[in-house]
Amino acid sequence: MVIREPLSVDALPNEAGCQDLIVCKGITFRALCDEHMMPVSGVVHLGYIPNQLLLPTTGADAVVGYLSREPQSPPQLASQASQWIDRELQPLGAGVIVHADHSCDSERGTDAASATVSSSLLGQLRVSAVLRAHFMALTSSR
Repeated sequence: MVIREPLSVDALPNEAGCQDLIVCKGITFRALCDEHMMPVSGVVHLGYIPNQLLLPTTGADAVVGYLSREPQSPPQLASQASQWIDRELQPLGAGVIVHADHSCDSERGTDAASATVSSSLLGQLRVSAVLRAHFMALTSSR
């Protein structure tokens, strides 16, 4: 069993009192599929509605990089990332979307690689249709 050091990202105080949705888009990742041990890669979009703490600029990359070190599925990555944001930043809401391309199918002889989109929403992003739609719009725009 490999014991990993816990992820340490120094959150910043929300001195300006930002209450608007913050989205970190297009964070690339590479991992192994937990089922077939084949490569999975793609992009992650993280979002949160801050409370007292903010994620530093490099924090989103660090979270995704740390969590994608071990074999897992894209839904697990989305869930773990949103739970980390919720636990460490204690925001009013957190959301993660993972766009993943799987090599499992093509390597096993099927016609093409498959792609999935997974999401995990917590707090206000889960309960408010307006905030959820805003998050989805921000993550799908260029």
